[in-house]
Amino acid sequence: MNLFRVETADGERETIPEGAIFYPFAYYVYISPYQWLDNSDEAITLLLDKGLPEREKVE
Repeated sequence: MNLFRVETADGERETIPEGAIFYPFAYYVYISPYQWLDNSDEAITLLLDKGLPEREKVE
């Protein structure tokens, strides 16, 4: 099974729980118990266990 992780521009990482389902054109909501993203100039990288990133810019 592929595991996914999200990483911020600062290098902080969180693992998406195993078994999470991603439907086409849907959203996955991650709720962090602490401030995890900056309010500007932030980037989120979706990493697969194979190490291939998918990058999205947050504005």
